[in-house]
Amino acid sequence: MSAAPSRTASYVLIAASILAASVGQALMKSGLAGVDGAGSALSVLGSAAGRPVVWVGLISYALSSALWLVVLSRVELSVAYPLGSLSYVIVVLASLAMGEHVSALRWFGVVLIVGGVWAIGATRAGDGA
Repeated sequence: MSAAPSRTASYVLIAASILAASVGQALMKSGLAGVDGAGSALSVLGSAAGRPVVWVGLISYALSSALWLVVLSRVELSVAYPLGSLSYVIVVLASLAMGEHVSALRWFGVVLIVGGVWAIGATRAGDGA
């Protein structure tokens, strides 16, 4: 008879999934540097296929998806999905590291996301608050 997974372990899995997804997105974006985005979709995909950094990003993203399946088996969707939105916060921070401009409106969006995640975290599973 196995014990139910702890809440802490579930949150660690959520964090790992978010991190793997965010790293995957950042790697795919950096791997596409210099690719002509104005070309056809097939041309972009062909260019991406020859870039190892893009493949590492895809693997990281696949790992994130696998971890997310475990999360969904343990945590209510109404809790897990909003926590997953923290990946947007991490990606905005990563875009700063890549030298992209982040507008005040995007920062406002980040604040809203963090506030929403806080509100979800302030409720207990199943209490409907």
